[in-house]
Amino acid sequence: MKTKYSLSNTYLLSENLKFHSEFSTGFRFPTLSELYFNGETPRGTTLGNINLEPETSRTLGIALTYQIE
Repeated sequence: MKTKYSLSNTYLLSENLKFHSEFSTGFRFPTLSELYFNGETPRGTTLGNINLEPETSRTLGIALTYQIE
């Protein structure tokens, strides 16, 4: 199992201006349906795939916020 983590910072640049940044990682395992289910669903025909691997992600976000008084 992998470790998920996140880090975020907010800096007050002035009385009305903020800079925010964040970085995070994530993962998810395939569901049992994604691995083994074969059949019809409301979305159409589904075929399971036993070769699916866990998915990983990395996210980077930045924002500049200005507060109007």
